[in-house]
Amino acid sequence: MNKKQQENLAEYCYDVSKITLGTLVIGPLLNPTEYKAWILVSGSLAAIGFLILGYLLDERGNLQ
Repeated sequence: MNKKQQENLAEYCYDVSKITLGTLVIGPLLNPTEYKAWILVSGSLAAIGFLILGYLLDERGNLQ
């Protein structure tokens, strides 16, 4: 994978992290009638996972 592809993949992971956070964590908090704790926890973990993956890809691209 070249540097440009790696940068694009890191940006994609950051974007997926933001979308996951918005739809699975913030969305149910704004509509408390459908609030489920497992969605909040799994959404938070997924968002953090994609954020870390994006960071690692971004850091790896800067090292080369």
